[in-house]
Amino acid sequence: MKIIAIANQKGGVGKTTTAINLSTCLAKAGARVLLLDLDPQGNASSALGHRAGEGQSLYRVLIGHDTLAGKIQQTRFPNLSIIPAQMELAGCEVELVRAENHLIRLREVLTPLKDTGRFDFLLIDCPPSLGILMTSALAAADGLLIPIQCEYFGLEGLARIVDIHDQIATSGINPSVTLEGILMTMYDGRTGHCRAVVEEVRRAFGDLVYPVCIPRSIAVAESQSFEKALVEYDPNGKAATAYRQVAGNSATMRCRLLPCNLPAAPLGEGPPQARGFRSRSISIRSARFLALILWSRLERRSSVIRRVLVRAPSCANSASSLRNPLYRFCSNRPSVTA
Repeated sequence: MKIIAIANQKGGVGKTTTAINLSTCLAKAGARVLLLDLDPQGNASSALGHRAGEGQSLYRVLIGHDTLAGKIQQTRFPNLSIIPAQMELAGCEVELVRAENHLIRLREVLTPLKDTGRFDFLLIDCPPSLGILMTSALAAADGLLIPIQCEYFGLEGLARIVDIHDQIATSGINPSVTLEGILMTMYDGRTGHCRAVVEEVRRAFGDLVYPVCIPRSIAVAESQSFEKALVEYDPNGKAATAYRQVAGNSATMRCRLLPCNLPAAPLGEGPPQARGFRSRSISIRSARFLALILWSRLERRSSVIRRVLVRAPSCANSASSLRNPLYRFCSNRPSVTA
């Protein structure tokens, strides 16, 4: 059983959507999948029609008051099971931090299940935070999948989550955790901004970025309101097709996730280089590159504002404009030299 943590400390980037649809697509392909909803909001659970009652989440298991076997529930998909979440999971942020083994507690809980070979995959939907639950998921996972929204703010948190993964790997907490890849979500090819973000991320991380981008689609929101996966609600839509490609039809995903005993689509070319980079050079390189991106974008914004103010001298020279901190910042800011 391979454990994949789907994590990003930034909210609204498509973690839960990816967890739901990737797990259902893998189950449709014949893999035995367990979806662990570790987000106290429980959106992955409700999206599949499983609203956890009191005591049905992993909370009592993590604090040592219950066993894991009774928490696994079968979904309407034959090969897909789920451990639902409830708001009580938020208590783990307080309860687990008092324990000496709080970072490896989730790994201790999942190890017996992993040894049974009951499932091929365990996908963990992590909460949008840097708390105990997310770090515990990284400590228990074999790989990290990072969804990132194709927008400017998505770049800011990417270097941070990569660095956290690197700290988990190099500190000895979980040396075997690998960076499975970065999945670009909410992509709109009509806008130059989305294309620029994807280009910059691929330039920084290269082969770690999935070749398939998840397109922005209203079917995603509609499927969630009907508590259905995309393969049920809109099986022939753009988003569902993209998730199926990510799950099994692309050479990249087959290389990363599909075990050797599962069928996959024939490959036209040889598989890309194996993933699993755990070197700190990745996080440092990406952080420097993203910092350069942010600085250059800010410089271009300032240049535009300066040109607008120059074209309106009466406004620029007014007392109200001189008191404007944005005008003072753009006027006094030194230019960036190559």
